[in-house]
Amino acid sequence: MSAEQAPADVHAVDAPVAEAAPAEPTVYITLESHHGMEVKISSLALKQSKTLADLVSNLHGGEDPHEAIPVADVTKDTLVKIVQWCEKHAGEPRLPDDFVADHEFVIPEWDQEFLDIDNDVLFELMLASNYLNIKKLSIYGMKKVALMAKGKSPEELRELYAIPTDEQDEVAEARARARAAARAAARAGDGTGDGTGAEAAGAGSGAGAAVADVGAGAGAEEAVAEAGGEDAVADEGAAPEDDAAQPSD
Repeated sequence: MSAEQAPADVHAVDAPVAEAAPAEPTVYITLESHHGMEVKISSLALKQSKTLADLVSNLHGGEDPHEAIPVADVTKDTLVKIVQWCEKHAGEPRLPDDFVADHEFVIPEWDQEFLDIDNDVLFELMLASNYLNIKKLSIYGMKKVALMAKGKSPEELRELYAIPTDEQDEVAEARARARAAARAAARAGDGTGDGTGAEAAGAGSGAGAAVADVGAGAGAEEAVAEAGGEDAVADEGAAPEDDAAQPSD
């Protein structure tokens, strides 16, 4: 038998195969939205939010909290969208805080479809992602808004972002002043006769006159009509006394 030949009864021994480590069970954490509505998120997906991850780390020592984490400034519908996005990107590294997207930055296809939503929902989502410090989602949202605004005229942008015109602002301000004048006139009617009511009435009618000057004098007209009615009643009450004082022929 040559040195190169192995004995016929010797068999190669397979190396032991390491068993795969058992997968860790998925742990879910409860988030409490505005009005106390609860939404669950996995502990891995929660790490996409630096705010929530730091909260768990600092307040709960890294252990998953058993009680709900309040997210009071976010509605349930928006929080559900936030959780949906975080679950999709669970396990991915977060963007650094100093990350800045350049003009060549491209939103991934799934995220483009995710952000293809009504403007109101999109803006609420952006506010929530900023509040929860979800950097990647915030960047995607800002890029989406920039693409929406590209090439649009000022009028189109005003309509897109629901920005009121100057005329609409003036009407809203006039209505607010009219409501304030009406409230002042109503308070004037509650005077006790010690002069406070008269002062309030004067203030109310003065405010109403200012509103009338800008074309929104509804409150002032009511105040003036009320004051005129009171004066008329007073005059009618005084007239019989004057007649009674006259000597008869």
